[in-house]
Amino acid sequence: MPQMSPMNWTIMLFSFIMLYLLIMTLNYFQLPSQKMTSNQSNWKKNFNSINWKW
Repeated sequence: MPQMSPMNWTIMLFSFIMLYLLIMTLNYFQLPSQKMTSNQSNWKKNFNSINWKW
């Protein structure tokens, strides 16, 4: 039984990292990173849409 908890932790951590990277890559390809304010608002839009889908 103690061997299952580290596995779950690694899977959770990996999934969170992958989701974060996916959001960042989507952001990076959608808008040029020169305008930081529009990039932040777009990141919030993407994050809200992903939360809505989940």
